[in-house]
Amino acid sequence: MSTESNPFQGYWNIIFSGSYTGADKVYINSDGSYSLSLLLRNAGGSSTYLFQGHVSTEGNLTGQTSGSERRVVGAITGSIHDNSGEGIWLIGSDTSGTWIVNR
Repeated sequence: MSTESNPFQGYWNIIFSGSYTGADKVYINSDGSYSLSLLLRNAGGSSTYLFQGHVSTEGNLTGQTSGSERRVVGAITGSIHDNSGEGIWLIGSDTSGTWIVNR
């Protein structure tokens, strides 16, 4: 097992856009794991979702999205390079968008 920390460890500003919008800070741990509870809003209201997953040492981000009952309802994928990154998120079959991060 490697003792090397993930080069993306630390706090990142994250912005979601698309069917819902929201912004917050997410912390990537030394092992690459992350967990973010985020309130997403649209014209019809708002909902809180939990985004959890992993960022590889190469910057590949993968994860799942859970709803209020912690049931998996979607996914999040993308990549991070140096001090920024981007990707897509999906909740159910009709709610989706993009995300960006920066330090």
